[in-house]
Amino acid sequence: MICSCRPNLDRAQAMEVRSSRGAIFLTTILMMMAQWCCWGVATQEAFDPTSGFTQLAFNCEIQKPYDLQVTDRFSFEAGVYDMWVLSTDNPYIEGSRTMPRCELHVVGLDYNSGVWQFEGDFFVASNISGICIMQILADSKVTATALQVRVVDGNLLRYSGGLPTQTVATMVSNQWVHLNVIHDADSKSIQIFVNDVLAHEELTNTYKNHYFKYGAAYTSNTSSPCIEVLWKNVAIWKKSTQINSEAIVAGGTASCFPQ
Repeated sequence: MICSCRPNLDRAQAMEVRSSRGAIFLTTILMMMAQWCCWGVATQEAFDPTSGFTQLAFNCEIQKPYDLQVTDRFSFEAGVYDMWVLSTDNPYIEGSRTMPRCELHVVGLDYNSGVWQFEGDFFVASNISGICIMQILADSKVTATALQVRVVDGNLLRYSGGLPTQTVATMVSNQWVHLNVIHDADSKSIQIFVNDVLAHEELTNTYKNHYFKYGAAYTSNTSSPCIEVLWKNVAIWKKSTQINSEAIVAGGTASCFPQ
C-alpha cells in the first residue's frame, strides 16, 4: 500500500530498488560532483564506512498507533519497508504523551559500550517535512535520544542529544539516500555518512543503554498531515575486533520483520 502522503509518486517510482553496491557507488559519485552547490561536504572523499565492521543478525518489534493493525501503517514488499502515520493517529502506547509514529525498534542488540553502526537507504517524498526517520535511543535523564535524524524541508538534520540542531545534507527528498551512522559509545562520538561521504561528526554527552530505531515519527516541527518513509538494505554492524556473543550474518542481508 502507498498512503496518501505521496500522491505524486506511482508504485513503480516508489518501489524502485537500486540495491546493488555498484548502483550505490554510481549515485555516490554523482552526489559528490554536486556537493559544491548542495551538501557543503566537498572536501570529503567517499569510502566504505563498514570497513572494519562485522554485520550482525537482528530482529525488530514494531511501534505503531496502539489502536491500529500493523498493516494499517506498515508494509514490506520487494525488500522495501514502507512506514507511514497520520497527525491524527494515537500514540503507540495508550495513555502515552508521545507523538504518532510507526517505527521498527531493533531488539536484542542494546549496548552501552563498543562501536556500533546503523546502515540503510531511505526515501522521503518532497511533500513531507518534519519527519524523524532514524534514532539512537539513550536511557538518560537529560534526553531520551542520543541522536535523531530528521528530514525537514528537503534537508537532512541531526537533532537531540542535548546538542544544537545541524544540517547534515540538503536536497535529499525524492531520491534514495544511503545513510550510515556510527556510534562509538566508548569515546562518546557519532559520525553520519551520506552516500558514503562523512557529512557530520560530533561528541555526545554521557548516556547509557542504547538501541536503534528507524521509521516515521512525528516531531515538534512536523508540518505534514501524513508522514512516510521507505527503507531498504538496513543492516546493523559492530566493530570486528569487539564481536562477543552477537550472531554474525552468514552471507546476505539481515531482514527485520515486526513481531
